Amino acid sequence: VTGMFFSYDAAKVDAAIEETYRMAGIYYIRVWLNEGQLTVGDSIMYVLIGGDIRPHVIDGLQYLVGRIKNECVVEKEVYREDNTGTDGMSGENGISGCMPGSDSCWCMQTVFSVLGPGRMDER
Repeated sequence: VTGMFFSYDAAKVDAAIEETYRMAGIYYIRVWLNEGQLTVGDSIMYVLIGGDIRPHVIDGLQYLVGRIKNECVVEKEVYREDNTGTDGMSGENGISGCMPGSDSCWCMQTVFSVLGPGRMDER
């Protein structure tokens, strides 16, 4: 795997964000999703959630990331042109794995931030 094509449905992402705002204690959400052809090491998404107490924020983060990954995005892996390594296995979220018979693994980062009370300033 040398990368992936990544896209998302903006309306579905907006709907997932609105539903997350309705959860207990969630006051602040910012989401950024990359798109287009990505290479190994590129960030896929950033999800920032702020709320009143840590358990509410963690619940909101898990809910929103799950909705985005399962309902809003399309990922298509890109393999080397010589077709070597096309039998690579990907993780359950489709963004990491190892090549069988090789010591090399790849990972595309997903970065999440969780802020506690009083730390919800936008930068």
